[in-house]
Amino acid sequence: VPGFIHIRLRRSALRHFKSLLDGDPEPFFTARQFAPERISAQSYVYGKIANCAIACWRGDVLASVAVEVIQSRGAFGLATVVRRVPGEAMLATARSVARHLQLSGLVGFDFVIDHITNRPQLIEINPRATQINHLPGHDGSNMFSALFAALCNQPVTSSTERMTAEEVALFPQEWQ
Repeated sequence: VPGFIHIRLRRSALRHFKSLLDGDPEPFFTARQFAPERISAQSYVYGKIANCAIACWRGDVLASVAVEVIQSRGAFGLATVVRRVPGEAMLATARSVARHLQLSGLVGFDFVIDHITNRPQLIEINPRATQINHLPGHDGSNMFSALFAALCNQPVTSSTERMTAEEVALFPQEWQ
């Protein structure tokens, strides 16, 4: 119980003041600045880490890329080396979520590929650009070009350039 109380109160007014002293004024500008944190619990899934990122506009996925993590900083740390994969199941999940929520912009999805069923289990959705957004998709798609075209009301075209390397070292993570 004491651990639960600590988690619920971890963003107290004193912690917000410490954030300000550390040079981070953001907590003071949020609407729920002194509210207790919400707790989310989920079962542990054994398997390998994978991600996909999409560029979407009004619920339509314009471009995407999927990767499996080959190397990372620790069991749950940042990926340092990834392998591009077709990732059909991950991308189907991303398309479904984007359509349902009518998402627009760049969104990242974190998965664990279950070691028994080999099926991806959705862990987290990041409503922002992630560290793989710059990689072209297996079909040659470019997320930034596709999103720009949608914003300018232009047709989305697929790039003819394809990335030949499937394994990619991410900078600066792998360098560090």
